[in-house]
Amino acid sequence: AALPFVAAELLENPQFLLRAIERNGQTLAFVSTDLAMDATFVLMALRCNGQALCHVNRQLMKDKGFALQALQAAGPKALAQMPEDFWQERDVALAGLRIDEASIEKVPKKFWTEREFVLAAVRFQPSVLNMIEPEWLNDRRFILAALQRNSTCIRFVSEELLKDRAFVLEALLTHGSVLKHLPHEMRSDPSLVLAAIPHSGFVLGFAAEELRQRKSFVLQAVKLNGYALIGTPDELRADREVVLAAVRRQGQCLEFASPKLRGDPEVVLAAIKSSPEPLVHVEDSLWSQPSFVLDACELHACALQHAVDALRQNRAFVRAAFERNAECLCYAHPDLQSERGFLIECLALNPNALHFVPATMRMDVAFQAAAKSHVTETAL
Repeated sequence: AALPFVAAELLENPQFLLRAIERNGQTLAFVSTDLAMDATFVLMALRCNGQALCHVNRQLMKDKGFALQALQAAGPKALAQMPEDFWQERDVALAGLRIDEASIEKVPKKFWTEREFVLAAVRFQPSVLNMIEPEWLNDRRFILAALQRNSTCIRFVSEELLKDRAFVLEALLTHGSVLKHLPHEMRSDPSLVLAAIPHSGFVLGFAAEELRQRKSFVLQAVKLNGYALIGTPDELRADREVVLAAVRRQGQCLEFASPKLRGDPEVVLAAIKSSPEPLVHVEDSLWSQPSFVLDACELHACALQHAVDALRQNRAFVRAAFERNAECLCYAHPDLQSERGFLIECLALNPNALHFVPATMRMDVAFQAAAKSHVTETAL
């Protein structure tokens, strides 16, 4: 209400006005005519405060392109301001559905007879399936296409289709999350749940509790997809046999094992066998154990960077790691990487060590002189 008394130059200042609109959408009603008709400024204002929509110049709102952008910028509050004829536009109708389920009532009936439109709409509002012809809900191909876009569409499928086991299996293969919305008797069916696991391991969490508590079943699941460990009860995440089976399938699922097993050398080494990525999930206690760190370094030199400084600074230990994997030199403590004598020792053991010597040391004249007896002058 105080804006009419603000200095004229401030009413022409976009930054000041946007801050004011952020606090009070009514501010838009008092801006200059030029700014009120400036689509870019008005859209910025709507992003600051969607309530400003009711103060947008009506002339601007007659432009369908602008109205669509305004709808997206202002959110649900924009829906009531949309001229009725705009809803005849497919893009406007879909934008409205993206924003608010209440838009369903504004969408013209003609769109509910267009399969492409409905399939686009279910991404945002699965309840649009209440608006279509009932026979569509028995159409396997149509429903599977809808499930591919939004797994919650299963809630609107006809009872007839849900009784069709072959359809349910196909639905689970289309989108594993469908399992979450199935009746209990289906979520407790081992063969149905296992059908979904290879594609979406996490869906084990949607299975019936009695299945999730059964170790023999969980073992089957994690052998199909290690990420099934995500949906496994805590007591089975702490089961060594289950976790070993999971990490041998997908090492990264070490993240979901119990802390005790993330500190088990055999489990961790199985997890990192094919990739160093699970190293970030290893319990800190392991990084002070020399035997484990050496075994890990043999698989991935970068494991050394996770070890405690006492090991990374220890000449004998780093030399032992280097003997297993020359690249470990890259991850030694900086004090050792700058120790000329130690680096020469490594060159004597393996001339390939030169590839992992810091560039600054390779330029060191004294190092070059000492290294000549171990590598060719060309290599230096």
